[in-house]
Amino acid sequence: MLGKGADGTLGSRFRVSRLRHVVLRFRSALVCLRAARVYRRLVRAFQPPCVLVVEDNADARAAFEVLLRQRGFGVVTAGDGQEALEVLRSGLKPRLILLDLMMPRKDGWQFRREQVADPELSDVPVVVLSGAGQLQRRTQHLGIAEVLEKPIDVERLLEVVGRYCTLQ
Repeated sequence: MLGKGADGTLGSRFRVSRLRHVVLRFRSALVCLRAARVYRRLVRAFQPPCVLVVEDNADARAAFEVLLRQRGFGVVTAGDGQEALEVLRSGLKPRLILLDLMMPRKDGWQFRREQVADPELSDVPVVVLSGAGQLQRRTQHLGIAEVLEKPIDVERLLEVVGRYCTLQ
């Protein structure tokens, strides 16, 4: 506010109470922001390790989900590579991706190429689940952690998932 000073000159005046109110609101917002960060860290620390299952066959996807949840793992599923990328880009950071290769829309090969090209997603290990033989050599250039051939040996699957997603 502008007002006349005692000597008749114009001077500026502002209300300290208003400034104090703004400062208090700012501090309150900072406290809330810090609390939210701490909350997210705590939630992450107490959540079971997460596995993203990318499989177009709904029955197989459901079977993987039930099996892994029974063993204490958090599971998120996607029906194809496009959906998996959307899930990952929405902020999910799984410890492991179980990936089928033959899928509609965006197959496992396309998914993996895009995942590797994205610095935010490239460090998540991928285990390929596929019925196609001779995959070990064909997947080496994509940096695949492991290949499990269908039909999947459940004990082997649990061993591999356990290696990447140790329960705390």
